[in-house]
Amino acid sequence: MSPSVTGSVGRGNPADAPADELALLLANRRQIAHIWSVEDVRDVRPDLDDEQAWSVLQLIDDQKDATQGITWETLAVAAAVLYPEEGDSS
Repeated sequence: MSPSVTGSVGRGNPADAPADELALLLANRRQIAHIWSVEDVRDVRPDLDDEQAWSVLQLIDDQKDATQGITWETLAVAAAVLYPEEGDSS
């Protein structure tokens, strides 16, 4: 097991159980995943609620481009597409 997986697995916090299971599943398949959450979207756009932030993530997932990846800018652009900020002329 890789150090990154063993470092995150088995810390004893019940809230970590689903993340631990996902980490083990991916490690067993020799896969990785980068997880983005509504909290990440709200870090970029604190004016959005959880449902709006979830819509941003769904848009990104629907239109993902593996050659570009997902970045903080991706979150900001998708949020602006769905929920333009006041005074934003784009």
